[in-house]
Amino acid sequence: MKNIARGITCLLIMSGNSAVASGFTDYRPIDWVQQRDCTAGKGFQVILATAHDNPDSCSSSTKVDIACDVPGFEQMVAISLTALAADKEANAWTSGCTSDGLAKVEALSLRK
Repeated sequence: MKNIARGITCLLIMSGNSAVASGFTDYRPIDWVQQRDCTAGKGFQVILATAHDNPDSCSSSTKVDIACDVPGFEQMVAISLTALAADKEANAWTSGCTSDGLAKVEALSLRK
């Protein structure tokens, strides 16, 4: 298994493509939310109460962004608002960073 992982890593390095780490932020309470302009990949900003795991090493470790054109945008906004109103924690799958250093949310979950 280690040899397979090494081989994949070598292929990524040799291909010259920069791989995005992607990963979960881990469950965090939401402090506040803000609708932003739906241009340049921006959309609904979620500010977490504590720093997230930041799998892509974005410059902000407390803010994430749900782009208006990402599949499931409306559902993820609803999950964010529910988590904020009910004082629950949300966990985001992120992939890459926005131009202003926020993790890009691809999927969002809520826990009791």
